[in-house]
Amino acid sequence: MGINPERSTVENVPQFEVDSRLDMAVEKSRIDYERVETKRILGKIFGIPINFILERYLPDFLLNQHMVFGDKSKLNIAPNAVVENTLFNLSSGKIVIEDYVFCGHNVCINNGYV
Repeated sequence: MGINPERSTVENVPQFEVDSRLDMAVEKSRIDYERVETKRILGKIFGIPINFILERYLPDFLLNQHMVFGDKSKLNIAPNAVVENTLFNLSSGKIVIEDYVFCGHNVCINNGYV
């Protein structure tokens, strides 16, 4: 088994494929650099590594913060209701969450037209 010179030379690769591969490599390097630079800057701002912040606080925030799609004034949640990270879609009508109602994670409560 020797090296096949026809498959190992750049002359046999179409120019658009070479350009495409180079563009992908440059883009990946740029994205990697931006990630590292963002972490470095945020680490300096907060005084601790950003990975620590993301790993410690982001999951808790995402699991316990509900989201509202539509007019927030149409949503009424009782103070003792637990809605976790429920998505409320208020495209039409009103949603009332009464006392002692609870929702599991990733629940969607929708109203509107089909």
